[in-house]
Amino acid sequence: MKSIGSNRTIKALIARGLDSKLAIDLYQKGYTLNKLKCTPIAELSNLGIINEVAIRIHKESRAPIPFNTVNKLLFDSRYTCCVCRDKSRPIVIHHIIPWEESRSDDIENLVVLCQKHHDDAHTKHDLSINLTSNKIVELKKEWNSKVRELDKDVVLKSMEPKEWYEAMSMCWDYFNVTRIYELAENLGIDMVDGNKYFLSLYRQGYVDKNGMLLANEISKQVAADSLYWLDFMGGTYISFFFKEILKMIIDSREVLILNDLWTKPQIMSVVKPGAILFLQGAFYFRHLSKEHRGKNQNRIGYRQAKGIKLEFQFNPWHCVSGSSHYNHLTGRRVATVIGIARAVTNVNGQVNIRCSVLGIGTGFDNVINGRFAFYSPTDFEDYEEDELYIEI
Repeated sequence: MKSIGSNRTIKALIARGLDSKLAIDLYQKGYTLNKLKCTPIAELSNLGIINEVAIRIHKESRAPIPFNTVNKLLFDSRYTCCVCRDKSRPIVIHHIIPWEESRSDDIENLVVLCQKHHDDAHTKHDLSINLTSNKIVELKKEWNSKVRELDKDVVLKSMEPKEWYEAMSMCWDYFNVTRIYELAENLGIDMVDGNKYFLSLYRQGYVDKNGMLLANEISKQVAADSLYWLDFMGGTYISFFFKEILKMIIDSREVLILNDLWTKPQIMSVVKPGAILFLQGAFYFRHLSKEHRGKNQNRIGYRQAKGIKLEFQFNPWHCVSGSSHYNHLTGRRVATVIGIARAVTNVNGQVNIRCSVLGIGTGFDNVINGRFAFYSPTDFEDYEEDELYIEI
C-alpha cells in the first residue's frame, strides 16, 4: 500500500468522500481531480466511485476544506479511524454535524472514520447503538488523547536504555538550564517532588528547597576558563537532576515527533510556536564565537533535509562533559534534540523551524517513523498545487 504523505491529489480525493484505498489506486492510475471532473459519471462508476460522490465531483460548488485543516486532522488521528482504531482499514473524512446543517469545515466538526463506521454514522439502527454525533465527538477526543500519550511514551522510552550496552553509549550532552527552569515554572511542575536527585544536591548545597541552583556554590567549584559548567565531582548529579525535570516537562505536554512530520505541508500544518519538538537525525554543529572556554561561548545547531531546516543556538558552556563539548556537539553528528518551536516560516519554498533547544543527547533509542499511521508520511513528495479540498 502506497502512502498519502503530502500528496495533495490523494488527500483531495479523500476529502471528497473516496476511501483512502480507492484514492491511492486512482492516483497510481494517473487520475487527478481535474481529470475526474472531466470524466463521464458512468465511467466514474466503473472506477469504483459511488454515484453520489461522482455527482458532487462533477457539480462541485461548495468551498473546499482548507488544506492545512485536512492535513492536521489526518495527522492528529494518525490516518486511523477513531472508532475501531484499525489502521489497516481505508479511511474517509466525515462532517460530525452535516455540512448542510453546520456550514462548518472547522477541524472540530471533522473526524476520520473507516468506511464501515462512516456508513454507520449515516445509518440509524433499531437494535444496536447508533453512532451519533455526540458519540463520535467522544471517540475522537479519546483517540486523539491516546495518540498523544503514545507519542510521549515513545519519546520517554527512547531516553531509557533497554540493555547494558545501550547504557554505555547513551548520554545527555547539553541542557538549556534557563529555559528548562522557565518552562517548568510556566507549566507548574514541581521540580522537587519525585526527583530522586534533589535530596543529594540539596544536602550538598547546590540547590535550594525549591530545586533552584545556587550559582555561587557551583561557581566555587569551577574555574572561569573551564570548558563546561559541571567540571567538578558533583556535576554529574546536577545533569541527572535536569534530566528528570526534562522528563517531567515532556510527560506534562504534547510532544511532536518531527520524524513523523518531516514533509513541508505537514510541518506548516501542524507545528506552531510553543510546541515541544522531538527530532532525531544528523545535525550540524558549528561555532559562532571565538570563545571555546568559559561562559561566553556560542554555537549553532541545525538539521536540513527535504527543503526543511530546524535551527537553534546554544551555549556549549552548559554541556555536561568534556567529550560532549569537544566531540559530540561539533561538526556533523547524529543526535536527539528536544526543543520549543519559536517560529515556522516558508520562504521561497524553504521551510524553516526556529526553536529554543532544551536538551541534546546522543545514543538514544531510534524512534521508528509511522508507528500509528497506516501510511508512512514521506513516500509521496509530488503534488498538484491547485487541487481543492471538499468533503461530502
